[in-house]
Amino acid sequence: MSLTYVPAELRRRVRDRAKGCCEYCLVPESVTFVQHEIDHIVAEKHGGQTSAENLALSCILCNRRKGTDLTSVDPHTGQVALLFNPRKHRDGSLPVAGLAHRAADAHWPCDRATSWP
Repeated sequence: MSLTYVPAELRRRVRDRAKGCCEYCLVPESVTFVQHEIDHIVAEKHGGQTSAENLALSCILCNRRKGTDLTSVDPHTGQVALLFNPRKHRDGSLPVAGLAHRAADAHWPCDRATSWP
């Protein structure tokens, strides 16, 4: 839950940019039972700002899985890995359509660390 109020106009910009899809797993909001949420990519408690660049539209599953964490353990290597960041990792540098919901389907440490076991 955000500590800072996210203005309606900023929420609209985030939703429009995401085209109604979770920016982590790409599931459309139209096929879910619960409205997608505005997520701080870098949580406020870690110094994340309430700005368009640090906000993402997130389905409830991705938002609850990620929480306020910045890292997790890659289940394939046992090493600490950064969690998937839609501003950094969806720039063409990763050959994936979106975050896998299962670690077995994920190819990159940031995906595996963020995805479901």
